[in-house]
Amino acid sequence: MVNFNKRILYLDQLRSLAIICVIIGHVCTFFGKGSYVNWMFSTSVISIVRVGVPLFLMVSGSLLLNRKLKMSVFFKKRARSVVVPFICWAAIYSIFGLLYFSYLPSYEPTLQYFIDVFFGFKGVSSILWFIWFLLGIYLLIPVLNSFILDKGFEGARYLLLLIFVFSILFSVGFFKS
Repeated sequence: MVNFNKRILYLDQLRSLAIICVIIGHVCTFFGKGSYVNWMFSTSVISIVRVGVPLFLMVSGSLLLNRKLKMSVFFKKRARSVVVPFICWAAIYSIFGLLYFSYLPSYEPTLQYFIDVFFGFKGVSSILWFIWFLLGIYLLIPVLNSFILDKGFEGARYLLLLIFVFSILFSVGFFKS
């Protein structure tokens, strides 16, 4: 039996690399303004470090999949680490938006504004897109985990093949009407 409480050094290193990539990507967006050379450099660096988010997903998948999970414990842990900070940051962005946009003469805060901020539809909160993505992944983990536990690595390969085929079909416009 595998001990899941033991730290896995290479996964910690990959997570550190992912953190550095995401930070560099965010910092480089500020250097892309001014001249063509700045833009080229910034865009090149961002293209290289864009691997940060997929690295996070792969590390999370390797740590969460192929183990027996109690769904109530799994969701309780994720709620504390994702949902609570998300609600706090959405509130901060709402207040920031209210203060920032209150100087506009035609601005009136509405319920729609708060809904848009919460769901990441409006300017200042659009950077919270990854929270909704992460929540979707966390909702799928128990389903994927039970599939992988039941079917093993053959099932995982089949699942990856399906994802690959549907990704190609989606990218060539097969599902568009």
